[in-house]
Amino acid sequence: MSGASMTAILLALRAATLDVTIAPDQTMPHVYVGDPLVIAFEAGEDTQAAIGIDIVPDHGAPPTFVQLAPLPLRARAARWLTIGGVPELRGRYGLNMTIEAGGEVSREAAQFCRIDRPLPGYVLPLWVHAEGLQPRALLALRGLSIRQIQLPAGLSGIADTIRQAKSFGFDIAIALDAEGAPETALEGIQDHVSRWTIDAGGDPAAAAAAIQRLRQNGARAPIRLVVRDPGAVTQLLHAGLGPEISALVFERAWPTVSNIAGVRAAAERAGYERMPIVVDTLSVANTPGVANTPGDDVNDPDAGPRLMRQMILHRAAGVLSTGLPHSQLVAQTFGPGYVYAGALAHRLCDATYIGRLDLSGGHTAFVFRSGPRWILALWNLDAPSDLELAIGDATGLLLFDGRNNPLTAPELAEGRVTLSLSACPLFLEGQGGDVLAQAAQQTVHQSAQALVSHPDLAERLPTGAIAAIEAFTKSGGESHTRLDFFNLLKLFPRIEGAWHEGALPRAVAVPALAGLSRLTRALCTVEQERGEPFVEPLQNTLANCGQFQSLYLTSSSGSRAERQRPDWVLAEVTRLMAQAEALAAEERAIEANAVAALAEWRARSLEAAAKAKPLSVPEPPAPPPQEDEQAEEEPDS
Repeated sequence: MSGASMTAILLALRAATLDVTIAPDQTMPHVYVGDPLVIAFEAGEDTQAAIGIDIVPDHGAPPTFVQLAPLPLRARAARWLTIGGVPELRGRYGLNMTIEAGGEVSREAAQFCRIDRPLPGYVLPLWVHAEGLQPRALLALRGLSIRQIQLPAGLSGIADTIRQAKSFGFDIAIALDAEGAPETALEGIQDHVSRWTIDAGGDPAAAAAAIQRLRQNGARAPIRLVVRDPGAVTQLLHAGLGPEISALVFERAWPTVSNIAGVRAAAERAGYERMPIVVDTLSVANTPGVANTPGDDVNDPDAGPRLMRQMILHRAAGVLSTGLPHSQLVAQTFGPGYVYAGALAHRLCDATYIGRLDLSGGHTAFVFRSGPRWILALWNLDAPSDLELAIGDATGLLLFDGRNNPLTAPELAEGRVTLSLSACPLFLEGQGGDVLAQAAQQTVHQSAQALVSHPDLAERLPTGAIAAIEAFTKSGGESHTRLDFFNLLKLFPRIEGAWHEGALPRAVAVPALAGLSRLTRALCTVEQERGEPFVEPLQNTLANCGQFQSLYLTSSSGSRAERQRPDWVLAEVTRLMAQAEALAAEERAIEANAVAALAEWRARSLEAAAKAKPLSVPEPPAPPPQEDEQAEEEPDS
């Protein structure tokens, strides 16, 4: 059956013997930006129809009325008509139609959605719980650059659903309870699954048994474990399940940055840096006492903006991807988040998170970078209000609303612009000025403060390490030097070595290394914005990294579990090296050199990391901290 005929069946509106189909050339009634609205009319007998259409946007703009000229129709002959006067703005629109045909008058309602075309090759970090979705809705999700869906293991007819979704180009995830029996429920589908999600209720033994059953039954795809609080993270990872999983799935309605940071901190205390975290918002959608959950009324005018704000927050918090109930995006028709998810793909598709501006009055501003341009995502939950924002001598300003509609860019006066903010995000883009420097310096300040104020780190790290970090706790960005930057980098092999020599427990060492990594990576951006070139050529620094990697690879031995930590450090060095080369290609040479220097000092940790014990092996008590009398040295470059 063709997409057009499925649409006709879905959206047929009957006035007397007249069928009306919205956007008959689309599976769902998309109207892409720049394309006209087309409506197909088909009568059961020769007739003439008089049709008036009220086009009502769901974002507060006034409705538009279109009166069609009397329309002669022949029996069973579809007539496609381009409707003039239709709004060009992106958004969801209701159609309230008054149709007079064959002496009868009918009033019917329909809907269409105007969005941007999907970006070729881009996959939005969103996935949906897809049970109950029809084929037309799966295709509508493809219009948002979504390529991942999740199905419950006990779904009736799951094999047929998987085959259908795979034919549309989707990756399939299967969710199962640890107490389930995957060997019977999942027979024959293992080769079609891209990932597994196991809910063991935080029980390590149940999780281990479920993982074993999956592997014994031929499941080769990565496995994720569900957690609902930091305590579950601790239980599962301390039981040695870390090497068996690819990510933690944090189930919470709309988590805050602090909620996500709590899960990440628990993973770090268990010895895991950069453990991938996925947020799943579905299972707690109807938790009593939880406000603003995905289970709220999908007609809530803030439902779409809320989804966009949460997705931006997740990007800032380093969340790998987010799971949603499909009703937020598409069901029988378009959900409240559909247009906003599409807009987010266009605004932040390849952007890197830099930091958050320090603002007052309830204003929020997350800063991202895409190539030479910065992107500010801004809103105010308290009340609509104006924000005067300092951005320096920025150029090429562009402004977009939360549905990706271009707005008039604000005027720059004495390095400042004024924006009217509400709960619906705005996106301000530009180039130059000091936006990136402000955001990166704020991240540096917050990361340094978190390290020096953390009681375990402050008490256990050597005095010299804390002193090196304290140089970056001031809000201003001009107090530190390149020497201070390299003094921080030199902490990586020292802390790694102290851990594996037994002087620091992993619950102190890994949070310190992870926090230090966040601090120094933000400093790389600050160095770029300050404009002081590095002495050492980039390729020399990358070659040094390669030498340390080669030394490890030629001398490494032992089991996979024994190589867990050094193999992770090796992969981290490789990731940073690739990032440095990408920055150089973007003509951010100073940041590229700084990231390469960070990669080199992490590579220098490989020798110490090679002595690491498997993370599943309990640690003996660490000795009391010793004073660090190591003198600060001049940087190597």
